Amino acid sequence: MKDLTITSVAVPHGMMPAVAYRIDSTAGSIVISGDSSGYHPPLVELARGADLLVHDMALPERPTEHGHLHAKPSDVGRTAADAGATRLLLSHVMPELEPERDEAERIVREHFDGRVEWAHDLMRIVL
Repeated sequence: MKDLTITSVAVPHGMMPAVAYRIDSTAGSIVISGDSSGYHPPLVELARGADLLVHDMALPERPTEHGHLHAKPSDVGRTAADAGATRLLLSHVMPELEPERDEAERIVREHFDGRVEWAHDLMRIVL
């Protein structure tokens, strides 16, 4: 596709490699965080000014068994805010987060005042 640029950056995810991607086109820009284990300045830079940031929201703010592998809601909110993203789409929800989704979103919104949505299967995104 003409006028399509894809950029990537490695993001921390414990011992497992992970990559974030930015897709820029004439329609706008989307950044997909991949699995990221916290606030990561290179991800913030990749997402700078993005129309949409898709960020994993796997676990709650409290300590959990796999908490070292995924960003906490406060990290996700700070990433979106510091990047100046317009919209934030929360994805990769794990069972531990399900009963605490409202609290997780409240924490995200303490840091990010843009549009926040939760991803679901077969969701269609329009920029």
